[in-house]
Amino acid sequence: MKDKTIRVEMLGGLGNQMFQAAAGIALAQRLGAQLELDTSRLRIDGARRFSLAALNVGADIFTDRNSPLERTFNKLAHQAGKLFGSRSPRRPTGWHGPVFTQTNYNYTPDFDQLSGDCYLRGYFQSPKFFAGAEDVVRAAFTLERAISQYARAQAQEIGEGSVALHVRRGDYLAHSGANAFHGVMQPAYYERALELLENKFAIQKIYIFSDDPDHARAMFAHSPKAHFIRGESEYDDMYLMSKARAHIIANSTFSWWSAWLDPRPDALVVAPDAWFSEQAMATHDTSDIYPPGWIRLQA
Repeated sequence: MKDKTIRVEMLGGLGNQMFQAAAGIALAQRLGAQLELDTSRLRIDGARRFSLAALNVGADIFTDRNSPLERTFNKLAHQAGKLFGSRSPRRPTGWHGPVFTQTNYNYTPDFDQLSGDCYLRGYFQSPKFFAGAEDVVRAAFTLERAISQYARAQAQEIGEGSVALHVRRGDYLAHSGANAFHGVMQPAYYERALELLENKFAIQKIYIFSDDPDHARAMFAHSPKAHFIRGESEYDDMYLMSKARAHIIANSTFSWWSAWLDPRPDALVVAPDAWFSEQAMATHDTSDIYPPGWIRLQA
């Protein structure tokens, strides 16, 4: 039994949860602590469910065991606090130790000073949070155990002349607030990215993945190299994207991880220079999200 515990609040979809878990994995390894993932704020099903159970994270799962009435009361108290000027976050249920909250989108060196029990709250969207623990993170996020037979067979077709291209729209467009904050990549970004990669190697096939397949087909209907793929699960898509020779990612943590999980030391990754909308980028610095060697292209 380990005498220290690192508990991480899980938020968002698969890509966000992988960043949060990766930070927890790295910290737990450094401190020799037990890792716990707090799934209390996730739904049982739907787009924001807990998505790491099929992977090899090696963490205990903690879930808020308060009654629905207690959870409703805590939520209302938190909202009332914000309404009357108190911005202090809710205390994590069942946790009485220190809480480390990442308040922005960049890495903070304070993370390396943590010791003892700790609750991690934030998005941790930078590889700097798990620097030195990359091999452990890769082992935890081995997707082979979660993919379908279709994905295993399709992966054999993705060769050296391939590009994985991700068009993220979905919830970025469905909700006005998300659209104003995130924005979506325009066709010009993908066109410039493909031109850039064409100058580096001979592209034979462009494998296109999207949560809006009709829109993606319309965007690339003119390209004879375009092949449209949709796996049986999000694990299928991330796995297949990781198998391509080069990657054109969207402003999406989902496609970020598909590119990062490509084990090639010379992997080619093109990413949008602005991770959020122009309005959001005016107040948010996301420069730490890009690993060394990735090509940042103006959207």
